[in-house]
Amino acid sequence: MNKVVFIVIFLYLFISVCFSQSDRKTIIDNKIKAVTKIVYEESSNKKRETKTYYTVKGDDSLSFINGEEAHSFTAIVEKGRIIQLDRMSGGLIDQKYFYKYFPDSSYSIEILSDEEERSEYHKYNSRNECLLTVLNNSDSLWHNYNSSGIVESVTNIKDGKKIEISSTQMNDNGSRMRVEYKTDGVLWGFSTYKYNEKGLQDEVKIFAIDAKTETLISKTELKYEYYYP
Repeated sequence: MNKVVFIVIFLYLFISVCFSQSDRKTIIDNKIKAVTKIVYEESSNKKRETKTYYTVKGDDSLSFINGEEAHSFTAIVEKGRIIQLDRMSGGLIDQKYFYKYFPDSSYSIEILSDEEERSEYHKYNSRNECLLTVLNNSDSLWHNYNSSGIVESVTNIKDGKKIEISSTQMNDNGSRMRVEYKTDGVLWGFSTYKYNEKGLQDEVKIFAIDAKTETLISKTELKYEYYYP
């Protein structure tokens, strides 16, 4: 795998997990019903549109890719709380979400994908802020928040290398405008953000840096639907 491809994979991974607008807290707090993401890949000039619907409690309920239904979700509820969410694709369960609740009102969601042999673990506090993400029982990502409840930095240590992800430019509302990605202090990528009138992301650009050359990898446009005006 060449260096540029490696950078691209990691940037997509970290931005989707750590700095995505579609996090549970944002969805719940803003009563978001659906998020449409239109991704333009600069390397191939391809466009991919995904639309995900959420319940009022922030759980996935239905998703579409390029206008076609991709996944539906079935919840198993116990004592008024979801304990399991099954993702259906083509009539078969391809992913399972397991919920666990704790006495301090924090909770966790573990996601297992059978076919892809992939797993995710997310730990949330009582404010629905993600504190810890573990990918494939290997990569552990610690999330740090600013006073506005926005992820300010994420730290990942793997194979003795420290990957630092930090917001280096913020707007007057405390929202990130630029996020940089470094391994052992060396900058290898960054992303930039724009916001709509509600303060939600409506554009994300991802750049890779190789031999001091900046390359635009992709641009994502986001649109929202709400349960209430």
